[in-house]
Amino acid sequence: MDLFITFFLHIFNLYNFESMKNLTIKYYLYSGPIGLIASALAIIWCTYSSSTMFVTVLQMSEQRLLVAYPVGLLYVCFALMTIF
Repeated sequence: MDLFITFFLHIFNLYNFESMKNLTIKYYLYSGPIGLIASALAIIWCTYSSSTMFVTVLQMSEQRLLVAYPVGLLYVCFALMTIF
């Protein structure tokens, strides 16, 4: 798997965080329950779609959770940077 494909998959799934950032700036959702729920949904959606793409490309259907865990940690870091 090329570095370009890996980079493309992560960038493609970061569009959620772009929309979350726009909502955060527009409605001041920095530290409220709505911002927390929105960021949790964005993390879950990005992790699910990214791990699905990696599992499909690498043909690792039995190791989905093994792929989803580090990808989810990456998106949690992006969410923390977006909110704070």
